[in-house]
Amino acid sequence: MLAVRGGIAVPADTVPALTRATEDLLAGLLAANHLDRADLVSLMFTMTPDLTATNPALVLHESGWDLPALCAQDATFAGAPPRTLRVLAHLSWDRPGRPVAVYLGGAAPTKPAA
Repeated sequence: MLAVRGGIAVPADTVPALTRATEDLLAGLLAANHLDRADLVSLMFTMTPDLTATNPALVLHESGWDLPALCAQDATFAGAPPRTLRVLAHLSWDRPGRPVAVYLGGAAPTKPAA
């Protein structure tokens, strides 16, 4: 099992915008790593404090995903980008190499890649 990170900038703090961002982020992560939903073990989401309309774990539950998922508020820090949804996806990974992180809509890692 391995984990991979991803993030997406959310255009507005609305249920439709957060729903679309959640769907786009997971679709991007699956596509970039040639994965199926069955390859996901669990998901840990964080959102910046300015996103409150809903949360991605609830979005997935209401969409019928049968997958453990949790959502928390992202840490605040000077220079933090606004309206950002991030995910740490735990994967069933049995191939060479490491999974590819996905950042969409102008989102970026909170720290430089090592």
